[in-house]
Amino acid sequence: MEPYQVLYYKLFNATTRVIEVLQEIQKEAEELYIAAEEESTALVCRDGSPSPSPSQE
Repeated sequence: MEPYQVLYYKLFNATTRVIEVLQEIQKEAEELYIAAEEESTALVCRDGSPSPSPSQE
């Protein structure tokens, strides 16, 4: 195999691994964002108790 082919394959493989790592990190960040958004959207009454859900009213 020519030296440039070896270098190309090494670069290609490393780039592929980096893309996979970035995709995994993006997925984790999205999950954290969604979880934080769900926590922050909880309604609270003025007295500090949780707001009843519409089915409980």
